[in-house]
Amino acid sequence: MNEKFFDLSKEKQDRIINAVLKVFTLEGYAHAATDDMVKEAGISKGLLFHYFGTKLGAYRFVCSYVLRYLRFELGEELFAGFETPVEVTGAVLKGCGNLLRTYPWSLLFLRGCVREESEEALAATAEERSAVSGIIASMRRKAIVYEGDVTRLWKTMDYTLMGLMEDQLRSGDFNADRYLAEAGSYLEVFGKKA
Repeated sequence: MNEKFFDLSKEKQDRIINAVLKVFTLEGYAHAATDDMVKEAGISKGLLFHYFGTKLGAYRFVCSYVLRYLRFELGEELFAGFETPVEVTGAVLKGCGNLLRTYPWSLLFLRGCVREESEEALAATAEERSAVSGIIASMRRKAIVYEGDVTRLWKTMDYTLMGLMEDQLRSGDFNADRYLAEAGSYLEVFGKKA
């Protein structure tokens, strides 16, 4: 990764990161085309390779970058005082607000990283994927109060909230605050069932 990337304006950095995140999220590593990334970012292909070296370099960079941002936003104190899976999930969504406002595709990208099938991408991001899995496991350990099939509840919340996010992103009408409000209304329903 070329350090000159960080000499760019924050607006241009974010535009490039968002373009790379979107293409990798929609296509997966193997099918993501750098031509689509540069078109989405409004830069030349030469600049993309200047900043990241290769497609794998871009993938590795955004994976590491988004993970660092997520860790910063969530922090350990976020989970203090929350006991049920619904409360923990609500706190996580609230903590992800700034991340989603700046990088709307970031959470779906990280979810895709954990599920990635490309051996090249898996090898390059093993540490980051392990960290994401660790964050999820830690989050779930914090939710200690629940009577019922907690695995099904986690899956149902995940499918619902990520599906809602994906629908809004794919429609081109994503607004982080509107998403968070709608996701909160779904969590209220889950809370009543729990």
